[in-house]
Amino acid sequence: VRYFTTFIPPPLAQVTLVAPTNGMTNAEVTDLPFNWNAVTDANSYTFQIADDAAFTNILFTQDFSVTSLLVSGFDYLTPYYWRVMAKNNLGNFGPWSEIWSFTTQEELFPQEINLSAGWNMISGFINPAEPDMYDVFADITTNINVVKNGAGQMFSPQFEINNIGNWNFEDGYLVNSDADVTLTLVGYQIAPEGNPMFVEAGWNLISYLRTAELAPGSALVTLGTNLTLVKNNDGGIYFPTWGINTLGNMQPGQGYQVYMNTLGLLIYPANSRLRQYTE
Repeated sequence: VRYFTTFIPPPLAQVTLVAPTNGMTNAEVTDLPFNWNAVTDANSYTFQIADDAAFTNILFTQDFSVTSLLVSGFDYLTPYYWRVMAKNNLGNFGPWSEIWSFTTQEELFPQEINLSAGWNMISGFINPAEPDMYDVFADITTNINVVKNGAGQMFSPQFEINNIGNWNFEDGYLVNSDADVTLTLVGYQIAPEGNPMFVEAGWNLISYLRTAELAPGSALVTLGTNLTLVKNNDGGIYFPTWGINTLGNMQPGQGYQVYMNTLGLLIYPANSRLRQYTE
């Protein structure tokens, strides 16, 4: 009687990673798909994710018999590194794959802006994830007659006109609605102090980038003596030369008409939990 044993070779080939692609940005934080190519003689794969390229801090490690899976639970705006190794039933294993990286998406935030029937002067502290005007107003399109920016460009969904193109968080907008409705901007929150805006000589329609109200003298302080007059949608004015303020504090969601005697640079103060009251 002759006896023999079979030899199962180790999976010598290196696993080839497929997705998410190396260096990918804006990756989903939930249900992110991972894929790699199968290796001959392998029946399982060790899959690892770390927060450093040296894999000194491994966040997740597990064996799978499949070559694709969905992973959730990532932090927003964070870099990650991943690799895969092929194995067989005898415990033999091949080399690690290349190390690939990806960075997750920035967290999305909503901002609700209440519109009244008639004309409204609005702006947002959100940079929409889908900035096309049709997408921005998608939920209330049937109520919107026309939207105008300070350059005179127009969005009129009923007539399929959009020469504004995309929503610009630096701009204020005049919006005519046929009913009281709520516009919800969904996207990335703007850091007001990190987004300086040039304000031209003459009239401008500007945005208010802070998440909390602030007295106009404090909000517009970087415009200095270049600023002549500010108006809001209700007819209130801020006239610093004469010490007049009937518009109160500048409010999130509101747009403002600003008259400048020369070019100025507007840098809003950073968001704060402190509340400053009307001057």
